[in-house]
Amino acid sequence: MRSSKSVVWGVAAVLFSVSGASADDIVPPVRTWTDDIPVGRPYVKPPVPVRPMTSEQQVAALQPVALPDLAPLDLKPLRIGILEEITRRKADERDPAMSAQLDELGSIYGGEVAGPFWVKEGGFVEAARQAAAEMTRAGDYALDPTVFHIPSLDADDPSALARSELDMSLAIIAYAREAFGLRFEPNSISLWLDNKPQVPPAADLLARVSAAADPGAELRKLHPSHPTFEALRKAYLVATGKLAPEPRELPAQIPDGPVLKVGDDHPDVALVRQRLDLPAAEGKATHFDRELGDEIRAYMRRNGKRRRPEINNDLRALLNRPPPLPKAPDVRVIEANMLRWRWLPRELGEIHVWNNIPEFLTRLYRGGEIIHQERIIVGQPGQQTPIFSDTMEHIVFKPQWGVPNSIKITDLLPRLRGGDHDVLSRRGMKIVKDGREVDAGRIRWDNTDIRYISIVQGPSAWNPLGEMKFMFPNRHSVYMHDTTSKGLFSSSERTFSHGCIRVRNPRKLAEVIFRDVQGWDIERIPELLGRAGEENNTVEFDKKIAVHNVYFTLIPDGAGGLRQLRDVYGHDRRIVQALEGKSLRSIADNDPARIHKRRVEEIERSTRYDNSAFRSAPGTVTASDDGESSFVAYRASLGAPRPAANARPQRTRHSRRIVPSWPPQISYD
Repeated sequence: MRSSKSVVWGVAAVLFSVSGASADDIVPPVRTWTDDIPVGRPYVKPPVPVRPMTSEQQVAALQPVALPDLAPLDLKPLRIGILEEITRRKADERDPAMSAQLDELGSIYGGEVAGPFWVKEGGFVEAARQAAAEMTRAGDYALDPTVFHIPSLDADDPSALARSELDMSLAIIAYAREAFGLRFEPNSISLWLDNKPQVPPAADLLARVSAAADPGAELRKLHPSHPTFEALRKAYLVATGKLAPEPRELPAQIPDGPVLKVGDDHPDVALVRQRLDLPAAEGKATHFDRELGDEIRAYMRRNGKRRRPEINNDLRALLNRPPPLPKAPDVRVIEANMLRWRWLPRELGEIHVWNNIPEFLTRLYRGGEIIHQERIIVGQPGQQTPIFSDTMEHIVFKPQWGVPNSIKITDLLPRLRGGDHDVLSRRGMKIVKDGREVDAGRIRWDNTDIRYISIVQGPSAWNPLGEMKFMFPNRHSVYMHDTTSKGLFSSSERTFSHGCIRVRNPRKLAEVIFRDVQGWDIERIPELLGRAGEENNTVEFDKKIAVHNVYFTLIPDGAGGLRQLRDVYGHDRRIVQALEGKSLRSIADNDPARIHKRRVEEIERSTRYDNSAFRSAPGTVTASDDGESSFVAYRASLGAPRPAANARPQRTRHSRRIVPSWPPQISYD
């Protein structure tokens, strides 16, 4: 069939021939590749093409469908009673969470292979009695047994058995939720507590516990099995008077010996390191380095002795004294730490990174053993490192640094508007759009919102990310990286960033990952970081590494007890308030993460319509090495002098109010 266009064109040819024009004089219109694309009318959906059926298919379509023989669902009176009880409770339930649980149980008991789990005709099965007995001992795990509403096991008539079956299943589900710390969601305490506990599905949980040879042991498996959690549990039992404290083991005595100084190598050095809790690099435990000398000076000063960086008999005598009995931690603080263990995955990973924020340390574990440990810097209390678990996927060598808006607005924009377009090249920065570099002179800076310009700084002595960054992509945009601010690692409390984790010796961490985890040649690392190394080079891992950002203020002290760390972010305090019954809404209103989020949203709304929001009071703009160190420190790192202490503060300039324009436009010449 000829197309409508060809028909029209044929009619035109006839008309031209009548008028005396030849066919050669008729020039057809130039066609493009889009001419053959059909254009439908608005809001009209073209029909779906259907292939005609063969005669065999037509005959088969007329035949009646043969249904398989299905056996009728066997609903015994007890099971019918359970379903009727679920329906009755569902009608009266006002709690959405409980209503959802009843729906789930209705699907389970109405299915082909489920239940009853705890009762039979005439009474309860033995599994129910064992599970109920274990739940009554929930106090040994810092749980409240009254939360579970364990039913009486004396019922015998069908209606009472149906109610007890349902109550027992609800109690098991409630016990599992408590074992996984879901008395309340972590985010309800703070948005920076972003763990995602995963409770087993009810169908799997009920079937597994009821069919177990030891239902009590199956319930205990729901709790964390890590040795530190068990140490916390024993401390809880001691604090509540349910368990007598164990006698503490005294450390091995350090015998008298020679005076040792920095640079010496002696077996006593390893004993001193152990007593001062100062780990050494692999194979260097007996080497007396400068770091150990500084730690000895600090220890002698704390004990009122002469500060000499040496191991002598005075130091040995001090270290040989029986350690004082530690102050028992508050029972609520123990519960708070146990709760955070419950929020963690039950399998931490054969190989995993462990960043304990209050301890300011990162550890790399393999098979439960520490294969690397290093100091870290974490987020400030106002912009904390979030607590969550994720997976490290790659390392970026010689990374680019995305310049934060604070520096763009307060430092770069005034210079660029003043015509200093070379300020970016002088600092090793460049503008990138769609993967290509853009000349700063092409942009009309007077009416461009610089926040939406991508400005990056390549590898250099000024790049705050240093040599590399370790990436575990997450919604918080937090990662581990190198830093140029090495002096901050000497501080005992290292809360200096705005979320990301800075590592003191990232090259050593990369070597351990390459050699001991990935099985790669560590000689590749100097090549990747060398002058010929590619900028912003991503090296993907063959074996992904689990990463856990954790917050534990009670950790093993190495002598059978617990060492308490400072609650730098206030998570202990807020969780204790929740455990004591304080309103979660009230706690959330004072959550630093929510306060920070509201502040950011207010600034975002205001900067849509008013350029004056870009003008910040002196000293209020912050950005770390991951885009968040203080602006003053950043300018000082570029060679700019710091303002004098008595300098007159600069008056804040306010620009005229502009006409709302959203989204902001980028203007090019």
